[in-house]
Amino acid sequence: MKSLTRQSMSLLPIAVAWVLLGCGSGPAHPTPLATPTPAPPVDTGSFAVTSSSGAFINVADHLAHSGPDLTFRFTFSADIPQMHWEIDLLQGSQKCLATQSAYATRRDGGPSSGYSAEYKAGSAAIFQSSFWVLQDCGTSFVTDHLLFTVIGGDAKQLFQQTVDMGWTFHP
Repeated sequence: MKSLTRQSMSLLPIAVAWVLLGCGSGPAHPTPLATPTPAPPVDTGSFAVTSSSGAFINVADHLAHSGPDLTFRFTFSADIPQMHWEIDLLQGSQKCLATQSAYATRRDGGPSSGYSAEYKAGSAAIFQSSFWVLQDCGTSFVTDHLLFTVIGGDAKQLFQQTVDMGWTFHP
């Protein structure tokens, strides 16, 4: 019996090492934590008015489709196969004049088909518009900012930018 006890005692360090190293109780290395899936990159863009007809604009009281001659440049980080844009001139939160891509001429030579235009990522699209529709401000008003909105072919808003822009309109 004495020899059995000595034998048991000689195996004790091996048993302790086996337990401490995790042998027989699962993987020797801990399971790594799952890393969250990164969010997709956000598309970015820019809008800038490159020229306009001036700060004082005559609005014919009998013609509801007049406004500033406006040229602008737009860039975006992704392709937009069917891009449509809208511009609103506002006085506070009140929309005074509006135009859209259907009323504009594309000046950079890129493809345009009236209502929508094809846009290639990173390029500079240049549009000119002088056709505006009067909204809710009458024929004599002062605007304080412009809101530019780009909409994709699936009617999803892709980009929006506000620009401080003061114009005085009168008959």
